[in-house]
Amino acid sequence: MRDKLTTLEQAAAEVKSGAQLVMSANMHRSPMALLRQMVRQGTRELRVVGVVGGEINIDFLVGAGAVRVWHVLALAL
Repeated sequence: MRDKLTTLEQAAAEVKSGAQLVMSANMHRSPMALLRQMVRQGTRELRVVGVVGGEINIDFLVGAGAVRVWHVLALAL
């Protein structure tokens, strides 16, 4: 079986500038180390979809200048 482990740098490099990211506002599994590495590597022009808004994960990307468009998804019954 192929080894699926990778470094943080390699994982962040898979997210290209202009990519679309979908993230939850739930902070229990927010990939902050990955997001910081993406910013360090210069990833820009992201289209971010915040499911039920967003928290520090999306705020961090917006503040770093990495987001071109931010969509918010929410549904209330």
